[in-house]
Amino acid sequence: MKSRMYMGIGILLVFLFAGLGSVHYLKTACQTISEPLNPVQTDIVDAVEEAHRRWQKSRNAISLLADQTPIEQIDAAFTETLSYAKLQDLPEFTASCQRLSTLLKNLADAHGLTIWNVI
Repeated sequence: MKSRMYMGIGILLVFLFAGLGSVHYLKTACQTISEPLNPVQTDIVDAVEEAHRRWQKSRNAISLLADQTPIEQIDAAFTETLSYAKLQDLPEFTASCQRLSTLLKNLADAHGLTIWNVI
């Protein structure tokens, strides 16, 4: 009887640590992706392309952990931001970078370990 209890506790702990690890990965991945989106970069096209490469690199793993709607919104925002960057339209690019950074922050916050997400 005790061995089943210990096995159950062990399985629960594995799930707990897997959940904490996935939350940590999601948060650090979103921060890493949004780092190059600072609009004071000298070469805005390279900065956005670097952020997009980082997004493409971790997109599949993030898709396993997060809802699909924000991921699709981030994909669309990257397309929009890349267009503005290539056109060298600085005001629109800055606004698009802010929107993209906000979407990435909201994605990490929506799946973070908070009391509202637990309830």
